[in-house]
Amino acid sequence: MIENRLLLLLAPIVTACLVPMLPCEAYGTQVLANGAVHRTSEYPQEDSFDVQDSPAAEPTRLIVDTRNLPGVSVRGHSIVDSEVPARVNVHLYDQAQATLNGIEYLVLEDESHAHVLSDTGINTYATVRGSSTLVWESPDYGQQLLVSENGHAELRTTSIKYVVGRNNANILMNAARGGIDDFRLFDTSFASMMDGVVGSGEGIVRLEGQSRFEMHGGLIGSPIEVFSDARLEIFGGTIHDWGVNNTLLDVDDNGIIRIHGSDFTVDGAPVGFGLLDAVKGQLGGTTLTGETFQYIHFSRSDGGRIELVPIPEPRLATLLLTGTVLLGLRGRSAAAH
Repeated sequence: MIENRLLLLLAPIVTACLVPMLPCEAYGTQVLANGAVHRTSEYPQEDSFDVQDSPAAEPTRLIVDTRNLPGVSVRGHSIVDSEVPARVNVHLYDQAQATLNGIEYLVLEDESHAHVLSDTGINTYATVRGSSTLVWESPDYGQQLLVSENGHAELRTTSIKYVVGRNNANILMNAARGGIDDFRLFDTSFASMMDGVVGSGEGIVRLEGQSRFEMHGGLIGSPIEVFSDARLEIFGGTIHDWGVNNTLLDVDDNGIIRIHGSDFTVDGAPVGFGLLDAVKGQLGGTTLTGETFQYIHFSRSDGGRIELVPIPEPRLATLLLTGTVLLGLRGRSAAAH
């Protein structure tokens, strides 16, 4: 039931791939490919834009200085920049670049790059794929973000309802404000959380398919499910149950949760480091970065593991770091020869 609901919610993201081109059938399309600088205010308001690679040395550049556009398609090292907040549908291909002061639908593929600085409403959908990169820096509330096929996304000061990573996605959450309601990671994808909030309300954090999630800071406030060889590494931050006494850490089907810290307890009794024997209970302790936690309900089954990892002594940590650097230098030296 939950998966079906999520697929319905994600449907507009897939549709977004076509949205920028749909208005072209009803209105005119301005094809820009001359390496010059153009402004949307120079053309009829109803027109869409197809910004293409230029044979000239300079890339074709489109300045968005009107607030409503049917659609913009950008490809081949071309550039789009926004000067005013605008609800715009943008599709970037072939290493195109965009700095946007608002979006409605955004699709990036083929090593494109976009920086979203602000938003103009709540109905925003973004898809990042094909080794493209999105930096989303918006104070407003977005609906959905789908990152896939080696896509990269960095989330700063933004709130998004649903975030999904698939097929080697890479997601960095570094939001000083805002957060994500529902977060899901699949297919060897990776996510790192430095700040902000993930999981609130009826949302969930779900990891599957050898995906990996590292938590260094911020707050997770919803149940966390780690299944099918996925891994959750907790170095710092806060896991908060919002006063609800249910299972918050659920590890199953060979998933693993590793918590780095000290002073661990299960049901109030001290426990040593290593794999937990208990299959359920309440976990407490102190993370590597010093945050304390208690009364975190956990459950594991079908090969699911929870491992309590000690904090390295300063001398040991230095040796480990030195060894890592030396191995890296040796590897580069060998590669050079």
